Amino acid sequence: MKNRFRSPRRIEPLRTVALFGIMGCAMAWGLVELFALQRSRYHAWRERQHTALPR
Repeated sequence: MKNRFRSPRRIEPLRTVALFGIMGCAMAWGLVELFALQRSRYHAWRERQHTALPR
């Protein structure tokens, strides 16, 4: 039976690509969360401004 494991020369570049892919996805998700947080803070601020205005 042949050895089905990949050679170490092929595994290292795949690990590096996977690491950069995971880090890229994590940074993109972090930006999405940051924009969502800023949007919710803006809407909360706007609501406070509207309630403070005299009618």
